[in-house]
Amino acid sequence: MLIPATGEIKYLEEVKMCDGKKVEIPFSQDMKDEAMLGRKTMTSRNKAYGKSGDYFQLDGCKFTLKEVIKIPLWFVATYLYLPEGFTSPESFKAKWISLHPIVGYTPSKLIY
Repeated sequence: MLIPATGEIKYLEEVKMCDGKKVEIPFSQDMKDEAMLGRKTMTSRNKAYGKSGDYFQLDGCKFTLKEVIKIPLWFVATYLYLPEGFTSPESFKAKWISLHPIVGYTPSKLIY
């Protein structure tokens, strides 16, 4: 609900979270631990595992996908390493390389 200065009440379209479907997203144990502790609040993938409103479960806890967008890997490493559950861009890059040893870290790659 939005109440502008005029006092007129306007309703914004809300996302119906109940419309989402359950999806399976693989996590390494260390990243699962970071998510369960609330330090990992986003996850970057080579492909989209779901769409906004979909959800997955880790150890019985439900996590809802709020937004699924396509962005360059360098942007995640530079600006989003904290919500990814890392303490530095370097630690994010190292994990990415360990998970993708053949392709490695390609900054311009578009990911979800």
